[in-house]
Amino acid sequence: MAKSDLIVIRRFSNEGEAQIVKSLLESAGFECYMTNEFTSQVWPTGLFACGLCVKAEDAERANEFLEAQPVK
Repeated sequence: MAKSDLIVIRRFSNEGEAQIVKSLLESAGFECYMTNEFTSQVWPTGLFACGLCVKAEDAERANEFLEAQPVK
């Protein structure tokens, strides 16, 4: 899969929050990838936000799924 096939659907100031949302998406069958997860740990100022990516064709469904969840 090319990087251009991925879309960042959420950004988080820390890796822990991103992991929780990633787990929710994966439990629903979405393939997820994270960006800057290590950089966000070294520089926890929010300067390097941790991004949560999904395949471009899944982005709309993934966003709809997350909007329907009680945890944001």
